[in-house]
Amino acid sequence: MSDQITVDTTVAVPPKSKRGFGGMSPERRKAISSLGGKAVKPENRSFSQSRELAQTAGSKGGKVPRKKATDHGTNPA
Repeated sequence: MSDQITVDTTVAVPPKSKRGFGGMSPERRKAISSLGGKAVKPENRSFSQSRELAQTAGSKGGKVPRKKATDHGTNPA
């Protein structure tokens, strides 16, 4: 008697269906992508209202040090 194992290869695996943008037509993707810049009216964009506001926000970037992930408030101030 042989101890070989046989595998049934007749089981069909259904193909994966494309989801999200991968399943859409190129025209539909382009239509959705073009809406991104039109979400907010120009008069409602805060930085377009005030140049000073944009400058102060830009100058703050990178100046505040980040907390370390291991610091759980146990270190004395």
